[in-house]
Amino acid sequence: MEAHVVYQFRAYTDREGFARVDEVLAQHRDLYNAALQERKWAWEWQMKGGDPAKARVDYFTQSKELTAIRSEDSDWAGQNRRLATGTLRRLDHAFQAFFRRVAEGKAPGYPRLKSLSRFRTLETRGIPPGALRVHPGKGTAVVGIKGLPHLKLELKGRTLPPTSQLKTLRITRKGRRCVVSLGFAEQREPLQATGAAVGLDMRLGIGRVVTSDRQVWGKRETDTKKKQRMQRRISRARKGSKSRGKRVRALANFHYQEQISDRNAVHRFTTQMVRRYDLIAVEDLDIQQMTGSARGTIAEPGTLVAHTADLNRRALEQTWGEIRRQLTYKAEWAGRQLLAVDPADTSRTCSSCGAVRSLPQISSTFRCRFCGTRGSASHNAAVNILRLGLRAAGEGGSQGPEPALGTPLDVAPIGAMVPMRV
Repeated sequence: MEAHVVYQFRAYTDREGFARVDEVLAQHRDLYNAALQERKWAWEWQMKGGDPAKARVDYFTQSKELTAIRSEDSDWAGQNRRLATGTLRRLDHAFQAFFRRVAEGKAPGYPRLKSLSRFRTLETRGIPPGALRVHPGKGTAVVGIKGLPHLKLELKGRTLPPTSQLKTLRITRKGRRCVVSLGFAEQREPLQATGAAVGLDMRLGIGRVVTSDRQVWGKRETDTKKKQRMQRRISRARKGSKSRGKRVRALANFHYQEQISDRNAVHRFTTQMVRRYDLIAVEDLDIQQMTGSARGTIAEPGTLVAHTADLNRRALEQTWGEIRRQLTYKAEWAGRQLLAVDPADTSRTCSSCGAVRSLPQISSTFRCRFCGTRGSASHNAAVNILRLGLRAAGEGGSQGPEPALGTPLDVAPIGAMVPMRV
């Protein structure tokens, strides 16, 4: 099957080059905001009784207006047109998502104007010829687009597909860094069947994920004290000063390093799951609802607000959504089956006799009052998730013998995972 695979690299250039990237980002931010304001004015004019046909403003009409602007403005004429249409397409995607949420009855989230701190990406489809030049002997590649400086990429031993398969390109400023993402269309062959299945239970206790075959993936640990020190340094600096700008960039750099480290760890874990198992059952978690605020309203204030906020932070640190996202596309590439099951009562149900506890499962040890089974509550829930997944797949029962609940769990730290590419 054809898959869209993204390769991400840090880009290098000189000081003037980074300054030029920032200038182009500012211009595209202004274009995004102007296009958003035009759509808003057109809608307001239509609501006041204007002609709907003349008030229609979409991606295609604004793309035609961009052509007229480029013929009159030398700054825009000196840039690649596909970058500008990529900005307009980005706004169009924001409106499509807005209308979809309205149709689904969710919180609409109308697209809003962007500040420079919230507009840090240039993207394009249909890469111009010669935009990417690869030098295999040097282990480097160069991205050259009209209006932007040449960006050097260190491949670090990775082999890129032919440039003819390059479909998308994205340039992002992250703190002090510039990151280039290259999207290629590749052919992926399904992996050989293993005949094994697994259930994954997302946890906040001993690890972030516990499997039905008694493996525990260690939870993510962030350097909270270092982050708080950096935040305090920012708060002590005068707004608008160079010192504050340096400290803000240092904090952004810290967040970027934490994000990259965790994303690589998630890649190692999800790749091993996809390589080992034909069927993977996960909980269908609504993370947004789980981590909602408990403050309530003025009329009905919430309770245990600080405790709930702490739980929300700990849950979001484990990046369960990123684990689910990677498992989804990797399972599709490898020809595996990923099933999301209803997590209700999986923690309260005994995996041996099927009895359901009347009280919520709080302790890390599960004890059944009916059959006397005792063991890890996380493993008990993972086995129940696996059975629900097998039932949804129409296979029934479980594949292979199940370990006894009293067996100690094997904790697999992140560093012990062997990186494998799907």
